Amino acid sequence: GAVFGIYTQERTLFTEKDVLIATVTTDANGEATYTGCVPKGKYFVQEISAPAGYTLSETKKTIDFSNATGKIVNEYDVAFTNDPLTLSIKKADAVDGSNVIGAKLQLIDSNGVVYKEWVSTANNLDINAIPLGTYTLKEIDAPNGYLVANEMTITVDENSTGVITMKDQRVLGSLTVKKLDAVTKDGIQGVV
Repeated sequence: GAVFGIYTQERTLFTEKDVLIATVTTDANGEATYTGCVPKGKYFVQEISAPAGYTLSETKKTIDFSNATGKIVNEYDVAFTNDPLTLSIKKADAVDGSNVIGAKLQLIDSNGVVYKEWVSTANNLDINAIPLGTYTLKEIDAPNGYLVANEMTITVDENSTGVITMKDQRVLGSLTVKKLDAVTKDGIQGVV
């Protein structure tokens, strides 16, 4: 889950300004609760660590306990949003850049586990909420007329944007046609 810090927003009787007083981690429902002692004063909550596959929120939310009523429990709800990290992968023809259809690909995490396997189409593959880390993009099978591309290492971090492009080289060949005299086996010139 996400980890949030609770900080002093102003100097209190017990702490200086901008001091981390507690951390909380969200559960499977995206919720976290702090039930410790909070002296009167102003505080802010800020995300310290985003959940896997999401960007870190830079938002600070103020909580004001300055006018706490003296109740044993003073409750405040704060909500944060995180944008998912999206990795876009394109399988492209090395000559004209068009999408190559029919390549079998795997995205493998740093532990050697296949995170995603697919066959390329006319559209890029978008993987949403991908965890941060290092991955290997591997072509397992190339479509007819193409060579299997070399593996690529991809690092996904908070700043990852854009399209990752793996290019396939076309299989090139040549054909020579010879017209020969049936008896002498010499080439015959001028035949269309």
